[in-house]
Amino acid sequence: MNFSKINYSYDVNTDSLFVYVSDKYVYDESVELNANVIMDFDVDGIPRAIELLSASKLFKIDKSYFDNISMLKLDIFINEDIIKLNVNLAVKVHGKIINENIVGKCLNDLNAPNFNDGLAIA
Repeated sequence: MNFSKINYSYDVNTDSLFVYVSDKYVYDESVELNANVIMDFDVDGIPRAIELLSASKLFKIDKSYFDNISMLKLDIFINEDIIKLNVNLAVKVHGKIINENIVGKCLNDLNAPNFNDGLAIA
């Protein structure tokens, strides 16, 4: 998949990290991969955005550290049975890099097409 650019934004008030492609697309629906991980799909069934709610709790880091993201990597895997997301986040804290990882998955009730790609911001 060739996206022109991957972006993210963090809202400290809601503690939400939103990762999205900057390419224009038509939103279709969202899937909750677990209680705090939501994936948005376009009309072609392609994942286009991820919302991580209670992000500081998910990644076990202070909210202020989201200003210091040094790397954010998403690995997305979809087959006829499951939708799976692996998120790796690296933040710089007092000159040291801290890496945290979360996984979300659910059944592919959307019948989203097979997809296997990694997206990163470094």
